[in-house]
Amino acid sequence: MARPTKQGLDYFPLDVQFDDKIELLIAEKGSNVVSILVTLWQLVYQNEGYYIENGKDLFLLIRRRIMLDTEQIKDIIDGAIARGIFDKKMHKKYNILTSRGLQKRYFVGASRKKIVYVHKNYLLVG
Repeated sequence: MARPTKQGLDYFPLDVQFDDKIELLIAEKGSNVVSILVTLWQLVYQNEGYYIENGKDLFLLIRRRIMLDTEQIKDIIDGAIARGIFDKKMHKKYNILTSRGLQKRYFVGASRKKIVYVHKNYLLVG
């Protein structure tokens, strides 16, 4: 019997230069922004691939990996939402973290997969 197709990805591209939204968040909140965002992207891409549920469990998973206080993690994630790094409407409506860029990169990476399961309500790209 074949192993089920994995939803997430084993690899994701990371730009060599951050955009202005991320640079402004780093200026505002400090260098821990980079470690939190990279860890968040790892969790997103390895699991569902194009979104992750926001909340205490997410903060604990990030904390386990980079050992920052959960309040600091929450503050930086809230700042990322406020700056548009993650889609505000999706967060407000479904309490998930996602973005157009995240979804575009996921679907390019998942293009070789035979089956990709998606929540249509969570999609920001066609």
